[in-house]
Amino acid sequence: MNCQQAKKSLYLFIDRELEQKANLEVQTHLDSCPLCSLEFESEKKIESVIKEKIPRDKASLALKERVIEQIELQEVKSSSWTAPYSFLRARARYVFAIVAVFTITIALFFLYRTMTTPYFPVFQEAVKDHTNFLAGRLPLEIASSESEVVSSWFEGKLDFSVAVLEFPGEEMELLGGRLGRLKDREVAYLFYRSGRHKISFVVHDCSGLRLPRAKRIEAHGRKFDVTSLKGYTVVHWEDHEMGCTVVSDMDEQSLIELLSGALSVSA
Repeated sequence: MNCQQAKKSLYLFIDRELEQKANLEVQTHLDSCPLCSLEFESEKKIESVIKEKIPRDKASLALKERVIEQIELQEVKSSSWTAPYSFLRARARYVFAIVAVFTITIALFFLYRTMTTPYFPVFQEAVKDHTNFLAGRLPLEIASSESEVVSSWFEGKLDFSVAVLEFPGEEMELLGGRLGRLKDREVAYLFYRSGRHKISFVVHDCSGLRLPRAKRIEAHGRKFDVTSLKGYTVVHWEDHEMGCTVVSDMDEQSLIELLSGALSVSA
């Protein structure tokens, strides 16, 4: 069982609605996959908090009692020839009130769930893959300093096009790229060298992702999310639904200036 299959069965697993065989497969995957295990623990906490916090029968019963009182009061005040119409109007108000309470409860549920959805660990994964590349455990699948060659190599291999960023002058040298995965998402890796520094780019589809909290910096009209992990500077930016996460041992200011300058030229 892979991450995507486990994710589809996660809620049934939490609610103990899976058959014994499927339940064992999910449990085995969670024991071997730290990312899915983290998401499982987060979902369990969310379900627990929701069950404790969302009002149920008590609030609904009180609302029903108030609505019924208003209906009875209206019926007493109504004349005999308007009674049927008043009753219908009161019934309409009653139904509307119940629907409103139900709608608000559902909206609060999804709002709370969105706010507490576990973030996607793209920064941590990018740093891990960068160190694997430096250690030789993530070899290049296409080695070339020509951006057109590398960009053409990715064509047809992913569901999105890979734009290889070009840097003016000789400050940045393109080394090549390869395919990879960030959890259940296919990504493109691009690797560069600048002097003694090596820089890795992870190009990925970021639609529907909740990213970890990071510092927001704006340079040359472009917004970047910046953080530091394990001694590396991590910079992330998005263009529509595509994202790019960059990892390097360069200092924050130098890396931001390098990236923002190249992006402003290519825009």
